[in-house]
Amino acid sequence: MHIGYFAPMTGRQAGGPETYDTRLAHALAAEDRSHIYTIYGVTAEAARCFDGLAASASFRLLRPTNRVISFGVSLPLELWRRPVDVLHATYVAPPWMPGRLVLTVHDLSPFSHPHFYPVAIRLRLQMLLRQGLGRADVILASSMFTRDCIVERFPWADERTLVVPLGVDDRFTVLPDRARLRARLTSLGIDTPYVLYVGKLQARKNIRRLVSAFAEVIRGSALPHTLVLAGRKIWQTADIFEHIAALGIVSRLRWIDHVSDDDLPVLYNGADVVLYPSLFEGFGLPVLESMACGTPVVTSTTSALPEVAGDAALLVDPDRVSDIAKGLHAVLSDRTLADRLRSSGLQRAARFRWSQTARCTLAAYRRAVEPASPRAATAPAGGGQ
Repeated sequence: MHIGYFAPMTGRQAGGPETYDTRLAHALAAEDRSHIYTIYGVTAEAARCFDGLAASASFRLLRPTNRVISFGVSLPLELWRRPVDVLHATYVAPPWMPGRLVLTVHDLSPFSHPHFYPVAIRLRLQMLLRQGLGRADVILASSMFTRDCIVERFPWADERTLVVPLGVDDRFTVLPDRARLRARLTSLGIDTPYVLYVGKLQARKNIRRLVSAFAEVIRGSALPHTLVLAGRKIWQTADIFEHIAALGIVSRLRWIDHVSDDDLPVLYNGADVVLYPSLFEGFGLPVLESMACGTPVVTSTTSALPEVAGDAALLVDPDRVSDIAKGLHAVLSDRTLADRLRSSGLQRAARFRWSQTARCTLAAYRRAVEPASPRAATAPAGGGQ
């Protein structure tokens, strides 16, 4: 079987979607030596992300590097010239293509939370998601929560939608050399105990309430902690740093725009707690990555986060600053609680491996090419609601 793997976000510091594309591709190549893989990307940086794959996998750079043109024109032409048995894409699929399609959907936030997006981006994503879901032979949802969202909005997709959770990379582990860890943190400008947030700075991540909760905690205690925000700004973030200034906590903040793959485990290991009170997640990789590094996690009671965290994190109401602050203070001030979360977090993270994600994905490829597999033609005209 020849499998095409479309990775348009790779090489763009795209957070979770980029991590998914790269780590799953590497896991597939390690688990499966019987199939041929062609990976399609749109940047030279993407090619480097897939270095070291098995000989059965190759990378093809689409031209031009404009994602809209590559997605709508270059990739379909490439697939007609050099057909594959199955194309695997994330969120969006080419508008026209031969062969079977496996589509990964991490969440439906453009539909459920349209205010998180600029209007033009939201409308485009809604259209492409409808088309992709209607065309897909198999749909992979990152969590049961996401599957439920898909089926509720698009009931005709029920039989074609499988849950395939994400994994945790082996580099996320407890680092025993604490002296080396402290030296690397110092080079990053971090020389005090700290609370860590990892992810894009955007509205859905609840950054305003996060920093308000941190300010409430340090005002009401003698805790010496700094807040480290690790992630780049995207849309709807213009007022975040104004809000931080208004709270009077600029001196207690460290913002790192981009964190390298090598430094991310360092940041997790050095933190006293990871604070991730996101408003909406289809999975939430930073929760598991933190746990794998032995760091306690405070996260939200909403969306897929309780499903991912289980009983290994402290869950708080992300709509209430006081609840976030209470949870943060509890972990920072109660060593017994923090130790329990570290222990249960390590056990929880060990259950999520990219090798298992790869095996489930391979099963989805086989299902997609089976003659009896449900076809996209079962979707109503127009691709759904």
